[in-house]
Amino acid sequence: MEKMGFCKRLKRSGRLKYKMRILLAFFAVAVLAIGFTDVAVFRGLSANIREDTDKETREMLRNLNNSYENQVMQYQDQAQLLYRNLNVKAFLVSGGREDSHIDTIYESMKAMAGNMTGISSVILFYKEDILASYDTGMVTVAAKEEIVKAASDTVSDKDIFYVWPNDRKYQKHMVILWSDRDYPNAPSNYGVALAINMDAVQEKVIPWNQKAVNPIYIFHKSGELVAAQRNEYKEEAQKMFQEICTKEIDEDSFNESVDGKKRAISYVREGDGRFLSLRIQDMSGSQIQINRALQTILFATVLGMLVIAGAVWVLSGWVYRPVGAIFRNILQLAQSGEETVKGKDELILATDALEDVNQNMNLLKSQIRNNAAVRFLRYGRSGDVVDQKMFEFGDCEPDNFTVIVLRYFLEDWSKNEALFAYVKEIRWVQRENRKGGMHCYRASQGEIIFLDYSMREEGSPHAVCHDNHGMMDISSDSIPLEEDAGKLLEELKSLYGMKGCMGIAHCSRPDRLPKAYHRAELLTEYYILAKDMQVTDESVLKAKRQGAVQEPERDHILRFVKNDTEEDLNACMQRLLKNLTSYHILEAQKYLKELIADVIRLSESISGEKSEQYEMYLEDFLTNQIFIGQADIEEWLCQLFLQVRAQLKSSRQPNAVYIMVEVEVYVGENYRDCGLSVEAVAEHYGLSVSYFSKLFNQHTGKTFPDYISQLRLKKAREMLLEKQNMTIQEIAKEVGFNSSSYFSAAFRKFYGVSPSQIRRVKTKD
Repeated sequence: MEKMGFCKRLKRSGRLKYKMRILLAFFAVAVLAIGFTDVAVFRGLSANIREDTDKETREMLRNLNNSYENQVMQYQDQAQLLYRNLNVKAFLVSGGREDSHIDTIYESMKAMAGNMTGISSVILFYKEDILASYDTGMVTVAAKEEIVKAASDTVSDKDIFYVWPNDRKYQKHMVILWSDRDYPNAPSNYGVALAINMDAVQEKVIPWNQKAVNPIYIFHKSGELVAAQRNEYKEEAQKMFQEICTKEIDEDSFNESVDGKKRAISYVREGDGRFLSLRIQDMSGSQIQINRALQTILFATVLGMLVIAGAVWVLSGWVYRPVGAIFRNILQLAQSGEETVKGKDELILATDALEDVNQNMNLLKSQIRNNAAVRFLRYGRSGDVVDQKMFEFGDCEPDNFTVIVLRYFLEDWSKNEALFAYVKEIRWVQRENRKGGMHCYRASQGEIIFLDYSMREEGSPHAVCHDNHGMMDISSDSIPLEEDAGKLLEELKSLYGMKGCMGIAHCSRPDRLPKAYHRAELLTEYYILAKDMQVTDESVLKAKRQGAVQEPERDHILRFVKNDTEEDLNACMQRLLKNLTSYHILEAQKYLKELIADVIRLSESISGEKSEQYEMYLEDFLTNQIFIGQADIEEWLCQLFLQVRAQLKSSRQPNAVYIMVEVEVYVGENYRDCGLSVEAVAEHYGLSVSYFSKLFNQHTGKTFPDYISQLRLKKAREMLLEKQNMTIQEIAKEVGFNSSSYFSAAFRKFYGVSPSQIRRVKTKD
């Protein structure tokens, strides 16, 4: 009977409603199959693309590793070549004594440092003593002593270590060594050390790029970060390096959460190589959002088709039934409440999925508009056609714009996302019955742009002001924003520990927005000169002085530096910076650069060496690249002026003889100090090593190493004859020799007899 019933149902399938149900069933199955196939294909393609991308990234990192290794090997080859020349000359010229005729090899060191970029100091040492050095950078004597001491602790000359060149701890240096310790039966304990600015090496491999989306970091095997494209994620990169060191795989790619976002990490190390390259790739931007949107769209499509298929399946049966059957089915549906609730849940789930799709698409559109608006403000030109959709003015046709640039610094950059979200939500520009709005754009990590727009009332006047540096397009009904901006800065400071400033500019046409942005950005640089200028509106430029800066403080400062006058330098600098705020910012910057250039030329005329480091620092300060306040630039300028003043004071010839007399007294009192060297004495009197050596040789007729060595030997001879109860080792240490064997050899060479022989002669007498 069951079999007959099935046959009858097959015959009845010829009816239209059963055929429709069968077709819809196949349709639903096909939709499901297509959906699952799309998901599988999408995942496969994503995996293949990711694998290819990882391979390309690792290949690029491998090339960077080799490139950095080659740069280091070039410096090592130069150190080896210089060592061969200096070592042979030191033995042939000095006859085995490391403190004789060092000046004969000074020119070789100078030539070598001049031929290779990035070398800040070249040091020739014997054991733990510095014999000679040549500097092109700011490497202090303490740093050199640290280098030589660390060199004696290294196992091999192939080792590399890192030191700070001075107390400022700015731009760490790599130290490369070469001597004969790696070879048996080495002829000497001499060695050469090169202090190399790591920024110079990095510039040849991965140039600095603070805006790099996927930054690259290179580590030495000791854990030292030797190259980085950006300042961000350094701590995270250090932690990843420690984890990678525990792995046995030389290259790999994996996902890691960095700064609260999922990112792709790739690294490469070359077997026993000294360096490891690591790259952090941003996966938290539009790529993930697009992938999420596509997956959500696919899920919503499949779910929606299932719901539609089910609805049509039911309706297809109702269409051909009598009206009475329809009412019976409605009654049955009302009685089955659970099934009804389930159907509603499915509809709600589908609606939520579609809302997620819309939300993701809106977020993606918002990011695209943000990038387009920032690009237009930064690089647009006057007269360019403005896309109204880019700024979302809506029905409003604004003719009054205000551009506000916020530049800031955070001690903890992990709060940056929360800060931007807070700023984006608030509406701190108050309007009174005006038609308009306000947009907020993130331009970079430390810069946010606000765009306020509105329509002027009919009949309101419009002003266009001109100055020597451009046009200020200002509407007369612009709302004074300084007070509101100051309150916002105080809120951000208390909530997030932010330090920053704002520049405000106005215009009346959309195509003039780029010029208004650049004026607002320029106004933020007043903050460098005065901390109290946190909010600056371009209307203040009308009251600023135009033309070249004429300030009496310049003459006071130059007299202080050149003529050694009794001036309060700090007070002069405070007055100068305060007075400069009354000028146009471009004229103030030009004035400071010229003043620094004059002082630097004085320093170069004394030392005979060109120094570009101070000019580079000043350029960074004045362009807000290094975010500092007034006290910082004031301290920096005072330090420069005091240093040049000391150089000028010591270079005057009438004082040279007096200084050398003081030097003789100083050496006579401190000759017992083993660390007494030409560098230490020159630094004590504020002179360069080359100039001090020249003055000392002219005054005494001897080099400083010869003079101190002969003085110690004379004192030792007196003690040998007068203090019979002291051993030779004790006397050698007392007069400043580290090694008793070296003392005996030097004593025999100078007096022709050994210390024990001269003591026996005294005993016989």
